[in-house]
Amino acid sequence: MPNNTSKYELLHQDIPEQMTTPEYKVSQEELLELLAIMQEAFVLYEIIYDSHGAAVDFRHRFVNQAFGQVFNKSHTDLIGHTVLELLPNIDSYWIDKFREVARTGVTARAVHYSKALDKYFSATIYKVGPSQIANVFHDVTELKQTESQLLQEHELLQQNHEEMTATYEELTATEEELRLQYEVLSRSNEQIMKQNILLSALQETAFNLLNKLDMDQLLDNIMTSAASLVDADDSYLALASADGAHLEFKAGIGGPPRVSVNSGLMGKVYSSGQAEAINNYQDWEERSPIAQADNLSALFVAPLRVNQKVLGVFGVAFYTPGRNFYPDQITLLERFAELASLALENSTLHASLQAELDERIKSEATLNEIFNAANDAIIVTDPDNGDILWANLRTVELFGYSEDELKTKGSVAISSPENLAAALNYMRKSVTDGPQIYLRDTVDKSGRRIVVEINSKRAIIRGQVRCLTLLRDITARKKIEEELAGAEAMNLAMLNAIPDSMTVFDQEGNILKFKMPAEFISVVNSADDAVGHNVLELMPPDIAQSYLSNIQRTIDTGATQYYEYSIMIDGMLRFRDARFRSLGPDKVLTMVRDITDVRLSEKQIEFLSIHDALTKVHNRTYFETEMNTLASRLGGGVAIIVCDVDGLKLINDTLGHRHGDDILRIVSSMLHSVFPDESAVVARIGGDEFAVIVRGPAKKHLEVAVEEIRALVTDYNRKNPHLPVSLSLGWAADYDGGKNVEEIFKQADNEMYRQKMHQSQSTRSAIVQTMMKALEERDYITEGHADRLQDLAEKLGRKLKLPRTRISDLRLFAQFHDIGKVGIPDNILNKPAKLDPEELAIMQRHCEIGFRIARASSDLEPIADWILKHQEWWDGNGYPLGISGNEIPLECRILALADAFDAMTSDRPYRTAMPPAAALAEIKRCAGTQFDPRLSQMFIEILS
Repeated sequence: MPNNTSKYELLHQDIPEQMTTPEYKVSQEELLELLAIMQEAFVLYEIIYDSHGAAVDFRHRFVNQAFGQVFNKSHTDLIGHTVLELLPNIDSYWIDKFREVARTGVTARAVHYSKALDKYFSATIYKVGPSQIANVFHDVTELKQTESQLLQEHELLQQNHEEMTATYEELTATEEELRLQYEVLSRSNEQIMKQNILLSALQETAFNLLNKLDMDQLLDNIMTSAASLVDADDSYLALASADGAHLEFKAGIGGPPRVSVNSGLMGKVYSSGQAEAINNYQDWEERSPIAQADNLSALFVAPLRVNQKVLGVFGVAFYTPGRNFYPDQITLLERFAELASLALENSTLHASLQAELDERIKSEATLNEIFNAANDAIIVTDPDNGDILWANLRTVELFGYSEDELKTKGSVAISSPENLAAALNYMRKSVTDGPQIYLRDTVDKSGRRIVVEINSKRAIIRGQVRCLTLLRDITARKKIEEELAGAEAMNLAMLNAIPDSMTVFDQEGNILKFKMPAEFISVVNSADDAVGHNVLELMPPDIAQSYLSNIQRTIDTGATQYYEYSIMIDGMLRFRDARFRSLGPDKVLTMVRDITDVRLSEKQIEFLSIHDALTKVHNRTYFETEMNTLASRLGGGVAIIVCDVDGLKLINDTLGHRHGDDILRIVSSMLHSVFPDESAVVARIGGDEFAVIVRGPAKKHLEVAVEEIRALVTDYNRKNPHLPVSLSLGWAADYDGGKNVEEIFKQADNEMYRQKMHQSQSTRSAIVQTMMKALEERDYITEGHADRLQDLAEKLGRKLKLPRTRISDLRLFAQFHDIGKVGIPDNILNKPAKLDPEELAIMQRHCEIGFRIARASSDLEPIADWILKHQEWWDGNGYPLGISGNEIPLECRILALADAFDAMTSDRPYRTAMPPAAALAEIKRCAGTQFDPRLSQMFIEILS
């Protein structure tokens, strides 16, 4: 097939005839669009045959977007190249499939893993014509991964099933074995339950015995408990006599009160210390001879021990014929005997301890009375953790806590949480380093402040190392000390706050004491330089004599004396106010205050009351006072010159009041230089108006002075073209003294206004041109920029078929639209970074400034409204008015396109120029938002 066959022909070759009927017919463009947006990857290959007619390679003739994404290649990287050129390492599987379909013409479907792409693909390969095959495929990697995961999970479940089957068989085999073991356990459990019943009874009995501390009650309880354990007919208990020869009955069998330790079973057990049971007691050869033993059937006797020594025995008896003691009953009684011995030992110990305790209580009661009678709080603490072990009554009274509360809270109750660590440190140091004495500021339970003096020392109490602490309440004393210290500090602060120097003199003027604030400038540097010296040594003679006179008058009269003087210190004249007060019969306190600032302020106020603060010439108040004085003059000539600064409002409104103030200062300086002496009064009598009163003028000299003023203006403008000065001058004179001064002023004022009328327009035009020149010098309206804007705007104007006059105004507008930027600071105009909100607000003022400048010029007045609105956007998001659409003048919409294009294609401080094509693309993007969409299209067509 020829290489120049179109992709549309390739796609439509070999289409079945019925698919070409009208109802099936699809346009080439629609077919391509459908293939292009398919989610499946689609490729049309041209088959490359070798000389034997076998397919050897496949050339890409058409691919859709999804195909390119699979191989991460663009359309141009694929079309015209063969499979083996682009993928020399492709799996042979896919090449074999392509060749098979090319050879047989049978459609093939396959799912195969691609090593090159590390993915699985599902593909449908079919032959389109004699020299073309098509391949539709998609990524099935996730599906294959899911399939593999499911297969693994199936194998795992099969393995688990086999394991559970084997486990079930093992469980069945062991079930029978467990059943047999259960039967054995059940029989054992019955024995255990019987034993538990006996143990429970024994436990209850033991509890009752161990809680009996009274000896008589205990012995009676031992006897009755032993009988109840085995359901005996009788029981008894006997203890050894003091001489150890007899066992004396304490309870139980009636008869003799005691028996020999060598008699019967009781004597045998007492001697051997081993329990013993005799069944068939009447047949036992060693039975007791007492009458009560004649009816016994069986007898059990066990020893009672205290501290491993046998003190007595107890026994239980059966009278019913045939009843005997079984082994488990004997074991139970033997264990009971051990418990009874413990209870007996416990009761004996309790009696001994109670006697000792009673004695201690008597001695401790005496110590406690002494402990609680102390005037100081006394506590005993554990130095390891600060626990309070004992506290006397004074401690309870001082801190408001009960003794139990003090023991519960510990040292925090008397130290507060923030002081606890320090308190523990003092306790430990008192134990290791010796007694510690210190103060602590704390609070009681109610929050009342307490100051205590603490004396801690080591003490051994009941064999333990403790900290013994005495706390003395010194709150009242501390309060008095603090009040005194506070009063002293306040007095000192008040004294230091006084900005005066203070000196104590004796009657001869010798300095006894001296205090000087740090900021006070004195003839001495410190108290050491003053004390011991006489005032005559330190002060100028006249001031020193005045000091001595005031000291003497103060001593003589007792009244305060006042003395104000000035003195030169370090080259500066300083003003001082001195007060002399008596300190007794021969001492005087002198307080000196520096009043230099006060006197200078008074002079400044006096100066400002008759002078203009900005220009330093006389103000209107002084001028009118002079006029009133002149009105009552008896003779002598007078002349008045009136000057008005032209265009000052325009300069203030555009360049700012700082520039306007500079102009006013320059004008006042000119007038002062022409009239330097006191024969003339120069005054600012209005915002932009000055006047000069000249006494006794000579006509020739007056005319020379006026010309000198004009010459100064001309010379200044030549040297300072960036900020020109324009003055309208008028003057009038009365050389003989016969005219009314008000008439002279009116005549001069009228002449000034006539001159102002003649030159007002030219002045404003000159100012505007100066501003334009200044903007050019600031490199914002360069000649090339203005020319390019005019040409671009004119091209679009001509495209719109605007009349010649409107195109002329449009060119003027293009040149002067940014004139308002003359009033924007350079640091904002030339900032390389993005403007912050405050700077942006200042920049956006240039439209209004430009509007005011244009309104002041007859040449620019026709375009003033356009200058105001040239930053408005088509969608209303511009400034300063926020108007939109056709509300924006056509010329502003034209300039917006030209200015934006030239700005984007020119270098700026903050970026380099864009290519024209990119700039036009940006204009197209912003059409309908920033720009008029219809004009945008026309502008793009002109420049394309």
